[in-house]
This record gives sequence, C-alpha cells and structure tokens, in this order.
Amino acid sequence: MILSKKTTGKAVPMPAGVGLGVALSVVSLLIQCAALSWFVLKGVIGGEIIGYGSMGALSLSAMLGAAVASAKIKRRQMLVCLLTGALFLLVLVLVTVICFGGRFSGVITTVIVCLLGSGIVGVFGLRGKDRYRHGHLKV
Repeated sequence: MILSKKTTGKAVPMPAGVGLGVALSVVSLLIQCAALSWFVLKGVIGGEIIGYGSMGALSLSAMLGAAVASAKIKRRQMLVCLLTGALFLLVLVLVTVICFGGRFSGVITTVIVCLLGSGIVGVFGLRGKDRYRHGHLKV
C-alpha cells in the first residue's frame, strides 16, 4: 500500500461511475447494432454474419463501459469492471423481458461475452505509465 500518494480529487463516486459506464455500454451497443443492420441492409456484409457481429458489438460495448467506469472511479478496478458488466447484463435482460416477452435465446452466450469483455478490462486495466516504479509493482 502506498501511503505517500496524493489525492487529486478527480475520482467519481462508485454509483455515478458505474452508472455512466452502463449507460455508455447501452448507447454504444445501440449505435453498433444500428450500424451493423445498416451494413446488412446495404449489402456490404451478408446476413449470415450478423450473429458474429452482434456478439462482437456486445463484447466491445461491455469493454467500453467497463473502461470508462474504471477510468472515472480510479480504485478497485476489477470490482468496478465486473459490476459494470453485470449491470449491463441486467439491463439487457430487462430489455429482453420488456420487448420480447421474456423469450430468452442465447442468454448463456450473452452472459459469457458480457462478463468476459468487462473482466478483460478489469484484469488488464487502465493503469497508465507509472504502474512499475523502482522495480516494484505499484498497486
């Protein structure tokens, strides 16, 4: 533990940072899915690729939301990233219940992709240049 670390006062409280990350994940997923359907509609890509594209968009959205939440909160990065991924998954499940009458198809794959995407950001982190200092791992 580093005791001589100065606080900058720029960190965001955990609920606000996680909420921002989840909101950004949802907006990012909507934009990516709209772009993917536009490409399919215009014939740029074939319709058979839409499943892979939607899983890629889901993973990228989970990663983006976790990265933003982690960068804003600046502590407990793994917990923040997994919490952001879990809440993003909860939003997706709620949208499925509301819009599709609760018919779940491929929910296990969605859980794996969503939590794996946010977990990757938590493991590798966004720590910056001064992670290694004087031969010791800075925590």
